[in-house]
Amino acid sequence: MMQIDKVRFGSYIKQRRKAVGYNSMYKLAEVLNVDHSTIGKIEAGERLPSFELFLDLASKLKIKPSELMSELAECATGFEREVTLTLPPSLLPDDIELLQGIINLISQKRLTSKAEEPE
Repeated sequence: MMQIDKVRFGSYIKQRRKAVGYNSMYKLAEVLNVDHSTIGKIEAGERLPSFELFLDLASKLKIKPSELMSELAECATGFEREVTLTLPPSLLPDDIELLQGIINLISQKRLTSKAEEPE
């Protein structure tokens, strides 16, 4: 299961909020019609927004939902890079080489699909 670095995503939301002129989470919460504690928890990395709030956030932060989703994916990708694998000692060198090839293919596919995304 993929994990999200919620603190990193929350920092992005806070930075974006300030960049578009919402100097406080209270003002953003007001236009989103949510309690300020909801925005506070998102910015602190304690929770992620619901799907509906995610779409509303994108609108109020003046970015496309796809851009906000890309940022969320970046937060997941960065977190995944820190994973360390412990390989069983029964693996042969050929097995390890095959696993490395699979990892390289997945990485290349991600880079290719990212490069093909429209601006």
